[in-house]
Amino acid sequence: MKRKFILMLLSSVMVIGFLQILSLRAGAEAFADWTYIKNENYMISNKNTVIITKYNGNGKNVKIPADIDGMLVTGIGEGAFSNNFWLTSVTIPDSVTSIGDGAFSNCYYLTSVTIPNSVTSIGGGTFSNCYYLTSVTIPNSVTSIGDGTFSNCYYLTSVTIPNSVISIGDGAFSNCYYLVSVTIPNSVTSIGENAFKYCFRMTEVTFKPTYPPSLELSGSVFFGCDLLKKIYVPVGAKASYSAALIGYDFKIIEVHVMLGDCNNDDKININDLKYMKRFLMGKPGITRNSAMDLNSDGRVNIADLTYLKRLLVKAPEFKSI
Repeated sequence: MKRKFILMLLSSVMVIGFLQILSLRAGAEAFADWTYIKNENYMISNKNTVIITKYNGNGKNVKIPADIDGMLVTGIGEGAFSNNFWLTSVTIPDSVTSIGDGAFSNCYYLTSVTIPNSVTSIGGGTFSNCYYLTSVTIPNSVTSIGDGTFSNCYYLTSVTIPNSVISIGDGAFSNCYYLVSVTIPNSVTSIGENAFKYCFRMTEVTFKPTYPPSLELSGSVFFGCDLLKKIYVPVGAKASYSAALIGYDFKIIEVHVMLGDCNNDDKININDLKYMKRFLMGKPGITRNSAMDLNSDGRVNIADLTYLKRLLVKAPEFKSI
Protein backbone atom coordinates (compact mmCIF):
# COMPACT_ATOMS: atom_id res chain seq x y z
CA MET A 1 0.00 0.00 0.00
CA LYS A 2 2.81 2.37 0.91
CA ARG A 3 4.63 1.60 -2.35
CA LYS A 4 1.46 2.22 -4.36
CA PHE A 5 1.00 5.59 -2.64
CA ILE A 6 4.59 6.62 -3.44
CA LEU A 7 4.15 5.64 -7.12
CA MET A 8 0.93 7.68 -7.32
CA LEU A 9 2.68 10.64 -5.73
CA LEU A 10 5.59 10.48 -8.18
CA SER A 11 3.19 10.23 -11.11
CA SER A 12 1.34 13.32 -9.91
CA VAL A 13 4.59 15.28 -9.61
CA MET A 14 5.60 14.28 -13.16
CA VAL A 15 2.21 15.30 -14.57
CA ILE A 16 2.36 18.68 -12.78
CA GLY A 17 5.89 19.28 -14.08
CA PHE A 18 4.85 18.41 -17.63
CA LEU A 19 1.89 20.80 -17.45
CA GLN A 20 4.19 23.56 -16.17
CA ILE A 21 6.54 23.05 -19.14
CA LEU A 22 3.59 23.23 -21.52
CA SER A 23 2.39 26.44 -19.91
CA LEU A 24 5.88 27.99 -20.16
CA ARG A 25 6.04 27.15 -23.84
CA ALA A 26 2.51 28.26 -24.59
CA GLY A 27 2.49 30.66 -27.48
CA ALA A 28 6.06 29.87 -28.53
CA GLU A 29 6.68 29.27 -32.21
CA ALA A 30 9.66 28.07 -34.23
CA PHE A 31 11.30 29.38 -37.40
CA ALA A 32 14.55 27.88 -38.70
CA ASP A 33 17.01 27.93 -35.75
CA TRP A 34 14.86 30.22 -33.63
CA THR A 35 12.12 29.77 -31.07
CA TYR A 36 10.17 32.96 -30.38
CA ILE A 37 7.04 34.45 -28.90
CA LYS A 38 4.97 37.28 -30.32
CA ASN A 39 4.58 40.66 -28.63
CA GLU A 40 0.81 40.76 -29.04
CA ASN A 41 0.47 44.37 -27.83
CA TYR A 42 3.59 45.86 -29.38
CA MET A 43 3.82 46.80 -33.05
CA ILE A 44 6.30 48.98 -34.95
CA SER A 45 5.23 50.61 -38.22
CA ASN A 46 2.25 48.24 -38.32
CA LYS A 47 4.55 45.23 -38.08
CA ASN A 48 4.25 42.56 -35.41
CA THR A 49 7.24 42.11 -33.10
CA VAL A 50 8.78 39.06 -31.48
CA ILE A 51 11.15 38.08 -28.68
CA ILE A 52 13.63 35.30 -29.33
CA THR A 53 13.41 32.77 -26.51
CA LYS A 54 15.87 30.15 -27.76
CA TYR A 55 18.59 29.67 -30.35
CA ASN A 56 18.46 26.05 -31.50
CA GLY A 57 21.41 26.05 -33.90
CA ASN A 58 25.06 25.18 -33.41
CA GLY A 59 26.76 28.00 -35.31
CA LYS A 60 29.97 29.58 -34.07
CA ASN A 61 29.46 33.03 -35.59
CA VAL A 62 25.80 33.93 -35.26
CA LYS A 63 24.03 36.92 -36.73
CA ILE A 64 20.64 37.38 -35.12
CA PRO A 65 18.02 38.27 -37.76
CA ALA A 66 16.27 41.64 -37.61
CA ASP A 67 13.00 39.96 -38.51
CA ILE A 68 11.54 36.48 -38.37
CA ASP A 69 8.81 35.50 -40.79
CA GLY A 70 8.06 39.17 -41.46
CA MET A 71 8.00 40.18 -37.77
CA LEU A 72 10.58 42.50 -36.14
CA VAL A 73 12.87 41.02 -33.51
CA THR A 74 12.83 43.48 -30.59
CA GLY A 75 14.07 41.35 -27.71
CA ILE A 76 16.37 38.50 -26.73
CA GLY A 77 14.73 36.56 -23.92
CA GLU A 78 16.12 35.15 -20.70
CA GLY A 79 18.70 32.43 -21.32
CA ALA A 80 18.08 32.45 -25.07
CA PHE A 81 21.71 31.53 -25.85
CA SER A 82 22.79 30.20 -22.47
CA ASN A 83 25.06 27.14 -22.38
CA ASN A 84 25.86 27.36 -26.11
CA PHE A 85 29.47 26.27 -25.71
CA TRP A 86 30.26 26.49 -29.43
CA LEU A 87 29.28 30.17 -29.82
CA THR A 88 32.27 32.47 -30.45
CA SER A 89 30.71 35.67 -31.83
CA VAL A 90 27.25 37.19 -32.08
CA THR A 91 25.86 40.24 -33.85
CA ILE A 92 22.65 41.76 -32.51
CA PRO A 93 20.50 43.74 -35.00
CA ASP A 94 19.46 47.33 -34.35
CA SER A 95 15.83 46.28 -34.04
CA VAL A 96 16.56 44.80 -30.59
CA THR A 97 15.85 47.04 -27.59
CA SER A 98 16.24 44.62 -24.67
CA ILE A 99 18.44 41.68 -23.71
CA GLY A 100 17.07 39.46 -20.97
CA ASP A 101 18.66 38.03 -17.84
CA GLY A 102 21.31 35.42 -18.54
CA ALA A 103 20.74 35.64 -22.30
CA PHE A 104 24.34 34.64 -23.09
CA SER A 105 25.39 33.15 -19.75
CA ASN A 106 27.78 30.19 -19.82
CA CYS A 107 28.78 30.80 -23.44
CA TYR A 108 32.32 30.01 -22.38
CA TYR A 109 33.99 30.62 -25.75
CA LEU A 110 32.15 33.78 -26.76
CA THR A 111 34.88 36.29 -27.62
CA SER A 112 33.02 39.02 -29.52
CA VAL A 113 29.60 40.63 -29.26
CA THR A 114 28.17 43.62 -31.14
CA ILE A 115 25.50 45.49 -29.18
CA PRO A 116 23.62 48.15 -31.22
CA ASN A 117 22.57 51.61 -30.06
CA SER A 118 18.94 50.48 -30.05
CA VAL A 119 19.46 48.43 -26.87
CA THR A 120 18.28 50.28 -23.76
CA SER A 121 18.45 47.53 -21.14
CA ILE A 122 20.84 44.66 -20.46
CA GLY A 123 19.58 42.18 -17.89
CA GLY A 124 21.34 40.66 -14.91
CA GLY A 125 23.93 37.98 -15.61
CA THR A 126 23.56 38.53 -19.36
CA PHE A 127 27.18 37.67 -20.15
CA SER A 128 28.14 35.93 -16.91
CA ASN A 129 30.65 33.09 -17.29
CA CYS A 130 31.63 34.14 -20.81
CA TYR A 131 35.20 33.38 -19.86
CA TYR A 132 36.87 34.40 -23.14
CA LEU A 133 34.98 37.63 -23.85
CA THR A 134 37.86 40.10 -24.18
CA SER A 135 36.25 43.48 -24.84
CA VAL A 136 32.82 45.04 -24.98
CA THR A 137 31.46 48.46 -25.88
CA ILE A 138 28.18 49.26 -24.20
CA PRO A 139 26.11 51.57 -26.44
CA ASN A 140 25.11 55.03 -25.25
CA SER A 141 21.45 54.01 -25.24
CA VAL A 142 21.88 51.76 -22.19
CA THR A 143 20.91 53.32 -18.85
CA SER A 144 21.73 50.49 -16.44
CA ILE A 145 24.09 47.54 -16.16
CA GLY A 146 22.37 44.75 -14.25
CA ASP A 147 23.59 42.60 -11.37
CA GLY A 148 26.37 40.24 -12.44
CA THR A 149 26.07 41.25 -16.09
CA PHE A 150 29.76 40.59 -16.85
CA SER A 151 30.69 38.52 -13.80
CA ASN A 152 33.30 35.83 -14.36
CA CYS A 153 34.35 37.21 -17.75
CA TYR A 154 37.87 36.25 -16.78
CA TYR A 155 39.66 37.56 -19.88
CA LEU A 156 37.75 40.83 -20.27
CA THR A 157 40.50 43.43 -20.72
CA SER A 158 38.53 46.52 -21.70
CA VAL A 159 35.03 47.86 -21.28
CA THR A 160 33.55 51.16 -22.41
CA ILE A 161 30.78 52.46 -20.16
CA PRO A 162 28.88 55.28 -21.92
CA ASN A 163 27.69 58.53 -20.41
CA SER A 164 24.12 57.25 -20.39
CA VAL A 165 24.52 54.60 -17.72
CA ILE A 166 23.00 55.66 -14.41
CA SER A 167 23.56 52.54 -12.32
CA ILE A 168 26.04 49.67 -12.19
CA GLY A 169 24.57 46.63 -10.45
CA ASP A 170 25.86 44.31 -7.74
CA GLY A 171 28.80 42.22 -8.94
CA ALA A 172 28.44 43.62 -12.45
CA PHE A 173 32.15 43.14 -13.26
CA SER A 174 33.21 40.83 -10.44
CA ASN A 175 35.96 38.31 -11.17
CA CYS A 176 37.06 40.03 -14.39
CA TYR A 177 40.63 39.06 -13.67
CA TYR A 178 42.26 40.81 -16.65
CA LEU A 179 40.40 44.13 -16.46
CA VAL A 180 43.13 46.68 -15.70
CA SER A 181 41.27 50.00 -15.77
CA VAL A 182 37.80 51.45 -15.98
CA THR A 183 36.28 54.91 -16.38
CA ILE A 184 33.08 55.71 -14.52
CA PRO A 185 31.20 58.32 -16.59
CA ASN A 186 29.55 61.41 -15.22
CA SER A 187 26.06 59.93 -15.60
CA VAL A 188 26.59 57.16 -13.00
CA THR A 189 24.86 57.84 -9.69
CA SER A 190 25.11 54.42 -8.02
CA ILE A 191 27.49 51.47 -8.01
CA GLY A 192 26.37 48.20 -6.43
CA GLU A 193 27.95 45.90 -3.89
CA ASN A 194 30.97 43.91 -5.16
CA ALA A 195 30.69 45.62 -8.56
CA PHE A 196 34.42 45.17 -9.31
CA LYS A 197 35.25 42.53 -6.72
CA TYR A 198 38.35 40.42 -7.42
CA CYS A 199 39.45 42.34 -10.50
CA PHE A 200 42.96 41.32 -9.50
CA ARG A 201 44.84 43.19 -12.24
CA MET A 202 42.98 46.50 -12.00
CA THR A 203 45.47 49.29 -11.37
CA GLU A 204 43.46 52.49 -11.87
CA VAL A 205 39.93 53.85 -11.91
CA THR A 206 38.84 57.22 -13.27
CA PHE A 207 35.71 58.81 -11.84
CA LYS A 208 34.17 61.54 -14.01
CA PRO A 209 31.35 62.64 -11.65
CA THR A 210 32.14 65.78 -9.66
CA TYR A 211 30.38 64.23 -6.68
CA PRO A 212 30.95 60.51 -5.98
CA PRO A 213 28.20 58.05 -6.91
CA SER A 214 26.38 56.19 -4.17
CA LEU A 215 28.57 53.19 -3.36
CA GLU A 216 26.73 50.23 -1.85
CA LEU A 217 28.81 48.97 1.06
CA SER A 218 31.73 50.98 -0.31
CA GLY A 219 34.31 48.65 1.19
CA SER A 220 33.16 45.84 -1.10
CA VAL A 221 32.96 47.64 -4.47
CA PHE A 222 36.67 47.11 -5.13
CA PHE A 223 37.21 44.23 -2.72
CA GLY A 224 40.19 42.07 -3.68
CA CYS A 225 41.54 44.61 -6.19
CA ASP A 226 44.93 44.50 -4.50
CA LEU A 227 46.82 46.28 -7.32
CA LEU A 228 44.39 49.19 -7.41
CA LYS A 229 46.27 52.12 -5.86
CA LYS A 230 45.23 55.16 -7.92
CA ILE A 231 41.84 56.80 -8.23
CA TYR A 232 41.49 59.79 -10.56
CA VAL A 233 38.78 62.33 -9.76
CA PRO A 234 37.86 65.86 -10.94
CA VAL A 235 39.63 68.85 -9.41
CA GLY A 236 37.99 69.83 -6.15
CA ALA A 237 36.45 66.41 -5.55
CA LYS A 238 39.25 64.75 -3.57
CA ALA A 239 37.68 65.28 -0.15
CA SER A 240 34.28 63.88 -1.09
CA TYR A 241 35.81 60.81 -2.76
CA SER A 242 38.10 60.22 0.21
CA ALA A 243 35.02 60.12 2.44
CA ALA A 244 33.10 57.86 0.06
CA LEU A 245 35.97 55.40 -0.36
CA ILE A 246 36.87 55.14 3.30
CA GLY A 247 38.66 51.94 4.22
CA TYR A 248 40.74 51.77 1.05
CA ASP A 249 44.42 52.61 0.74
CA PHE A 250 44.01 54.56 -2.50
CA LYS A 251 45.98 57.54 -3.70
CA ILE A 252 43.28 59.91 -4.93
CA ILE A 253 44.59 62.18 -7.68
CA GLU A 254 42.74 65.23 -8.93
CA VAL A 255 42.83 65.80 -12.69
CA HIS A 256 41.71 68.80 -14.67
CA VAL A 257 38.52 68.47 -16.65
CA MET A 258 38.70 69.04 -20.41
CA LEU A 259 36.36 72.03 -20.74
CA GLY A 260 33.92 71.46 -23.58
CA ASP A 261 34.08 67.67 -23.38
CA CYS A 262 30.44 67.58 -22.35
CA ASN A 263 29.85 63.89 -23.10
CA ASN A 264 33.10 62.73 -21.46
CA ASP A 265 34.57 60.93 -24.46
CA ASP A 266 37.92 62.76 -24.22
CA LYS A 267 37.23 64.69 -27.44
CA ILE A 268 35.64 68.05 -28.20
CA ASN A 269 33.41 68.00 -31.28
CA ILE A 270 29.89 68.48 -32.59
CA ASN A 271 28.60 65.73 -30.28
CA ASP A 272 29.45 67.87 -27.25
CA LEU A 273 27.43 70.75 -28.65
CA LYS A 274 24.46 68.42 -29.18
CA TYR A 275 24.86 67.05 -25.65
CA MET A 276 24.79 70.52 -24.09
CA LYS A 277 21.75 71.52 -26.15
CA ARG A 278 19.91 68.43 -24.92
CA PHE A 279 20.87 69.29 -21.32
CA LEU A 280 19.58 72.85 -21.64
CA MET A 281 16.33 71.50 -23.12
CA GLY A 282 15.89 69.25 -20.08
CA LYS A 283 16.10 65.98 -21.98
CA PRO A 284 16.03 62.86 -19.74
CA GLY A 285 19.28 61.00 -19.12
CA ILE A 286 21.45 64.08 -19.75
CA THR A 287 23.34 65.12 -16.66
CA ARG A 288 25.34 68.21 -15.82
CA ASN A 289 29.11 67.99 -15.44
CA SER A 290 31.92 70.45 -14.82
CA ALA A 291 33.12 70.29 -18.45
CA MET A 292 29.97 72.19 -19.47
CA ASP A 293 30.83 75.28 -17.43
CA LEU A 294 33.12 76.77 -20.09
CA ASN A 295 33.07 80.31 -18.72
CA SER A 296 33.67 79.09 -15.14
CA ASP A 297 30.81 81.05 -13.57
CA GLY A 298 29.44 78.05 -11.67
CA ARG A 299 26.41 77.74 -13.94
CA VAL A 300 25.57 75.98 -17.21
CA ASN A 301 23.42 78.09 -19.51
CA ILE A 302 23.18 79.63 -22.98
CA ALA A 303 26.40 81.55 -22.40
CA ASP A 304 28.33 78.26 -22.18
CA LEU A 305 26.62 77.00 -25.34
CA THR A 306 27.68 80.16 -27.18
CA TYR A 307 31.24 79.75 -25.86
CA LEU A 308 31.38 76.17 -27.14
CA LYS A 309 30.09 77.25 -30.57
CA ARG A 310 32.88 79.81 -30.80
CA LEU A 311 35.38 77.17 -29.79
CA LEU A 312 34.23 74.85 -32.56
CA VAL A 313 33.49 77.32 -35.35
CA LYS A 314 37.14 77.53 -36.39
CA ALA A 315 37.01 74.00 -37.78
CA PRO A 316 35.56 73.68 -41.34
CA GLU A 317 33.07 70.99 -40.31
CA PHE A 318 31.45 73.41 -37.84
CA LYS A 319 30.90 76.34 -40.24
CA SER A 320 27.15 75.56 -40.39
CA ILE A 321 26.61 75.82 -36.62
